[in-house]
Amino acid sequence: MKRILCFGDSNTWGFDPRFGTRQPESVRWTGRLQHAMPQVQVIPEGENGRTTLWDDLMGGCRNGKEALLPCLQKHCPVDWVLLMLGINDCKTRLGLSAEKIAEGVKVLAEIVEHSECGPGGNAPKVLILCPPAMQYREDSGIPWDFNEHTNEVSRELEPELEKVAVQLKCEFLDLNLFVQPGAVDGIHLDAKGHAKVAEALEEKLSKLL
Repeated sequence: MKRILCFGDSNTWGFDPRFGTRQPESVRWTGRLQHAMPQVQVIPEGENGRTTLWDDLMGGCRNGKEALLPCLQKHCPVDWVLLMLGINDCKTRLGLSAEKIAEGVKVLAEIVEHSECGPGGNAPKVLILCPPAMQYREDSGIPWDFNEHTNEVSRELEPELEKVAVQLKCEFLDLNLFVQPGAVDGIHLDAKGHAKVAEALEEKLSKLL
C-alpha cells in the first residue's frame, strides 16, 4: 500500500474560521482523499500557522524545516510527500517575496529528497502544491496578519513554485485551477473547497501511482 504524507498548514489541518475549530475528518481534503483512494494510506500532517522555514511569533512547531524530517522519520517509509505551504510565509511581519517563499519550499523538497525515508531507504517522491491565492479583506473583522499586498504575493506564488518543481524534477499541481478560499476570511478552505482539493488530488495521484 502506497503511503502519502500531506505536509501543510491550517488548510491541511482543516481550520474552520467560522468557529476557530477543526473541520471533521469527513470534510477535510485529506479525509476525503483517503475515502476516495482506499488503496493508499493518506497521512495528514498539517499545523496551523506553519511556514516553510521561518520562525513566527505564534510559537510552537510552526517552522516547517524543523518539523519535516522528524515527521518523515516518524512515518517512514513514505512513498509520496505532498508539500502545501507558502500562505503563512506571506504574512506582513515576515515581509517575504514570492520568490523567497518558493526558495523555502525548495529547501523542504530537498530535505525530502535527502531523507532516505522512502521504501528501501530511497527518497520519497515530492508533489509540490501551489495553495489557493488569498482573498483576505482587511474589513472582514478577522485579525490575521495579511493585507492586499500579501494577497498579491500569494497570487505570485504559482510561477515561482513551478520553477522549483522543474528545477528539482518534482511533480507540481496548481490548486488555483480548481479552488479558491472560502468567503469567511478569504484564506481557509470551506467544505466545498476541501472537496475540490480532494478531487483534484485524486485525479493527479491516480496518474502518478
